[in-house]
Amino acid sequence: MGQWKNTSLFNKFMYSCNGLRVAFIMERAVAYETAASLAVLGIGIFMRRPPSAVIPSFLLSLLPLSLELVNSAVEIMIDCHIGQTYREDIKRTKDMLSASVFVSLIACYGGAIWLLFFSK
Repeated sequence: MGQWKNTSLFNKFMYSCNGLRVAFIMERAVAYETAASLAVLGIGIFMRRPPSAVIPSFLLSLLPLSLELVNSAVEIMIDCHIGQTYREDIKRTKDMLSASVFVSLIACYGGAIWLLFFSK
């Protein structure tokens, strides 16, 4: 049986990169949110905003991506352990996961837009 515990920082980094690659390939939402984060960065640079506005807005735009990764992982775990059969409690769980991503999208992209367009 393979070893699950990461032994070095390099291995941890490589496993994280693999996780991002898999998520980018499997989940369309991850690709969209990556594009949105890059768009926030591009808009900030195009508008010639100071780095004190561009960097925090870009970092804010990465938070929904992080939550989408957690959402996708939990949904995969649910599907692997419960299966594809319909259950009302599983539906509510997945709906709440989706709602958490939605709330983070509104809050974080709203904050990023505010930083780029309305901060001085």
